[in-house]
Amino acid sequence: MSLPKAEQKVRAKIKINGIVQGVGFRPFIYRLAKKYQLFGWVLNSVKGVEIEVEGKQKLIEDFYLAIEEQAPPLARIKEKALNFTSELLDYDDFLIKRSNSNGEERVLITPDVAICDDCRAEMKDRGDRRYNYPFINCTNCGPRFTIIEGTPYDRPLTTMKEFNMCSNCQDEYNTPLDRRFHAQPNACEKCGPSVKLLNSKGDIIEGAPIKKTTELLLDGKIVAIKGLGGYHLACDATKPKAVRRLRKIKHRPSKPLAVMAKNLEVIEKICDLDKIEVEELTSPAAPIVLLETKQITDVNFKVANEVNPDTDKLGMMLPYTPIHELLLTDELPLIVLTSANLSGQPLMTSSKEVYNKLDVKIDAILANDRQIANRVDDSVVYKLGDEMVPIRRSRGYVPFPIRMDMEAEKNILACGAQQKNTFALVREQNIFLSQHIGNLNNLATYNFYQESINKLQYLLQVNPEVVVTDLHPDYLSTRYGKILDSIELVEVQHHQAHIASCMVEHQLDEEVIGVAFDGTGYGLDEEVWGGEFFVGGLDSLERVGHLEYVPLPGGEVSVKNPYRMAFSYLYHHFEDIGIELAKKFLPDLEQTERQIIKAQIEEKINTPLTSSMGRLFAAVSALLGICTVTDYTGQAAIKLESIIKPQVNECYNFAITEQGIIKTESLWAEMIVDLESGIAKEKIATKFHNTVVEFTLDLVGRLSKEYNFNKIVLSGGVMQNRYLVKKLKKGAKGVLDLYFHEKVPPNDGGLALGQAVIGSKKLND
Repeated sequence: MSLPKAEQKVRAKIKINGIVQGVGFRPFIYRLAKKYQLFGWVLNSVKGVEIEVEGKQKLIEDFYLAIEEQAPPLARIKEKALNFTSELLDYDDFLIKRSNSNGEERVLITPDVAICDDCRAEMKDRGDRRYNYPFINCTNCGPRFTIIEGTPYDRPLTTMKEFNMCSNCQDEYNTPLDRRFHAQPNACEKCGPSVKLLNSKGDIIEGAPIKKTTELLLDGKIVAIKGLGGYHLACDATKPKAVRRLRKIKHRPSKPLAVMAKNLEVIEKICDLDKIEVEELTSPAAPIVLLETKQITDVNFKVANEVNPDTDKLGMMLPYTPIHELLLTDELPLIVLTSANLSGQPLMTSSKEVYNKLDVKIDAILANDRQIANRVDDSVVYKLGDEMVPIRRSRGYVPFPIRMDMEAEKNILACGAQQKNTFALVREQNIFLSQHIGNLNNLATYNFYQESINKLQYLLQVNPEVVVTDLHPDYLSTRYGKILDSIELVEVQHHQAHIASCMVEHQLDEEVIGVAFDGTGYGLDEEVWGGEFFVGGLDSLERVGHLEYVPLPGGEVSVKNPYRMAFSYLYHHFEDIGIELAKKFLPDLEQTERQIIKAQIEEKINTPLTSSMGRLFAAVSALLGICTVTDYTGQAAIKLESIIKPQVNECYNFAITEQGIIKTESLWAEMIVDLESGIAKEKIATKFHNTVVEFTLDLVGRLSKEYNFNKIVLSGGVMQNRYLVKKLKKGAKGVLDLYFHEKVPPNDGGLALGQAVIGSKKLND
């Protein structure tokens, strides 16, 4: 008599793909197999994790279901497959086999992970052998992407290959039930990386390096600290003089700086926090979170005004490496921690770079001997409603892919934008967005861009057959894409890529209304776009409305000097009267420059037309005297948003033509009247924001009726304005379905995602 099918002994092969290496997946499978009385093996391969088991069919089926239901917290299963066979090999145990590096690569690489609670507790336990060890880690935390040099993810293919494990660490590494089983960075004080503190001449400073670093920071000194993905510059965040000196070293006059706090209790003393923000701060990614600041009375926790002079938001993060945990104390609860680079250049990864580029301006370097394979900046996010929105997607998220609901027929490289650059690689349904690269304006960043493309292609084994670029002929990312030999080229308009990036986040493969507001993007008519309305699908977005064109005198010069843009608007709307208004409200604009700008506009000398919403915000900021000259992207708009009074509900008048052109003459005329009447700048700034909300909703409403679409997609750098997007969401609620970013930045840091999906769609169609 034969056994019921469920009781019959069978053999099964299981394949798992996703983030399943470097996250404790094999020991998890080992424990699970023991629980279900199964024999066989598990191994890492270039295809993911492969499992072979023998046992009762019902137990194997339950085991297979439990893999996804009980997977380790850092694992992300993308695909899994189960195949039965009646042929038995009579395994008598369950083993974890050595990794198999043969075959076609399909591995997903794990992002770096913040220190876990277990490691934090061990590090603070005087009786633990890793007490105060600054490189403690386990399968649930520690470096991943920043140390990987090849796949599969095993120690010989990481920068930890230089450190031979001692017998204790090796035993942990070999024991399947241990938390450090096959933790590739596993180490201790006897066998692992170590820190050293160097003075400005490169000489070792005697004493406990981390304790000495804390003392230096308390004394107002500037120290370069080697982190996961590169060096940071640090100083005591409560000391104005130290912060001013740090800014001078970085050549960063006013752009906000990030602050690391000892713990959540410290952050709660200086910022408003809710549950969602707490979850993000304490997540495995541990990004910088932009928070609303409180009035601080305790001088020990008063962050220097020099940290964030332009805004009431503060970028806060918690310690995400053991070094940070040991560095911060009750006496030093808050430090500025900002990337160690000259403004606009890549993050530094070696002490040699720090010495050569920062010279003797810093007081000390806290170095270590674990090499960085892939440099990665900190990620930055903020809360909007119940969701977190990325401003910079990098450490903790990269190179985790974003999944399309279609499969690309060819491997693709999407080259990204000129500023806030990231690039993307496409393989099948996965889009791998790179870490933050930065602005490709200087040679060092452009070299980093090329180096990162080559590294990620190698790690992911993606050999591009198609390259997607922006339309702008002068973007270095575009030029790079066009010099690649024997690769098919697809060009995608800048703002269409913005809309597509948000669409793919929400798996929208249908016709929508897209609104893209940003600073600069090369238009299909070769003018400078930036206040755009589209209708259509991923590969059929059609421009159906925009902010009116005004001259952009001097091009990039007007971007950096908003008072020039304010003059352009005044002259565009009011001609000679506008010149008189400029004399009154733009004191930075001297007569000679007024005449030059006027001549540029009239003769159309280096003066393209622009429909940029970013330039409109900058012009209004300059008109109100809030920001007339900028030293970082978006500064004028950030300062304008910072003075908003939410209780003001009024707005200015505007007009929209039948062709969908938004006219702002009445807006400017009424702002001038308010200024001349002595109305507070805060009220004018709020009325301006309300007006942008109103004309956006007005035009979107018209388009919705005309095309019978009710799904609205928002994107572009201007949409990082929280007040603006909140008001748009409120105005659309119950009438339109509004979609905004949750996975990639609305700014140009997410552009490559949109390029990638449009490129995939065009090729598939």
